[in-house]
Amino acid sequence: MAQGGRAFARVDGKVTFIDGALPGELVEVEILKRRKDFDEARVLRVLEPNPGRVDPPCPHYARCGGCNLQHAGIDLQRLIKRQVVNELFGRIAKIPLPSDWPLHGGEPLGYRRRARFVQGSRGWGFREEGSHAVEPVRSCPVLCSPLQKILETLPVLARDSEVQCFADSTEAVGIWNQDKPNSSLPIQIIKILGKPLQADARVFFQSNFEMAEVLVSAVRDELVHHPGAGKFSVDFFSGVGVFAAFLQDHFERVVAVEWNPGCLAHARKNLGSRCEFMSESAEEFLAGQIPQSLDFLVVDPPRSGLSPEVRQALLQARPRRMAYVSCDPATLARDVGEFVRNGWKLERLDGFDFYPQTDHLEMLAVLVPG
Repeated sequence: MAQGGRAFARVDGKVTFIDGALPGELVEVEILKRRKDFDEARVLRVLEPNPGRVDPPCPHYARCGGCNLQHAGIDLQRLIKRQVVNELFGRIAKIPLPSDWPLHGGEPLGYRRRARFVQGSRGWGFREEGSHAVEPVRSCPVLCSPLQKILETLPVLARDSEVQCFADSTEAVGIWNQDKPNSSLPIQIIKILGKPLQADARVFFQSNFEMAEVLVSAVRDELVHHPGAGKFSVDFFSGVGVFAAFLQDHFERVVAVEWNPGCLAHARKNLGSRCEFMSESAEEFLAGQIPQSLDFLVVDPPRSGLSPEVRQALLQARPRRMAYVSCDPATLARDVGEFVRNGWKLERLDGFDFYPQTDHLEMLAVLVPG
């Protein structure tokens, strides 16, 4: 398998990426696009299936753009994700990974507590893969029960209207109509490892609360087992302050760096006066000052990973310990590779299957300077 949920094969010697195929299968395919270095194809018939192949649990699968691994059982999905990460780290970071690095997984269905629904000509649904067309959806097996009920009761709006829905820990659902971006929204409460945190449907919060707790617990374990001096910690890309809320329990000084004003407004409520807030990007923060004597750093960047400017600044700052939370194993491998080439040590690598039935994998890398 290649990153992105497609199988990798060679057809007459040419690299071909195939939607809907699994490792070891014999399949009949249709070539969709021919490019100079590779072709793209989709499965027409499976002649010899992988033993882990299953019937997709959703009737909209292969039309809806949300899931791309429902044709594999959950154990095979996680094996595929492990193999993809191993390949990325070997090829990009030049780091062979141990065979037993942990990949944490929870419920394969009914986990998603955030969703963006789109009004199409035939009702509410999701965008098709690589298209603006809308696949009408009456039920979705990955949605939690409150979101499924909301999907069934959404009113008819103008075509291409989008609403973002978020179900909190109390099962209350907030709905943000993106056609009315400045509308007021109710405050919603999410409990992570017993801590109540507020957010709303407009700002980012992880869609899988079960796995969010596992990830936060892993970061918290680093604080417990490697307490350091306990003086100074920074949370880059801090969002509504999930990690900073736990850093406050272990450090005298905590700085949350976040450019999004909506997230920062919630973070101020979640963290209170003990935390310092910087309403700027990581690049702007580091351009103004290179933190010295930084005991613990959490970075949780977007899919693009850390920019070259941030990587270089952190190589100079040399925090005593860095927890790098990533939503893209490829950019994580790139960034970890640069730190390791500059003398840092990769002490821990964990995977977190936040989004079963898709190829996405969240990861945690813990690095220390040499």
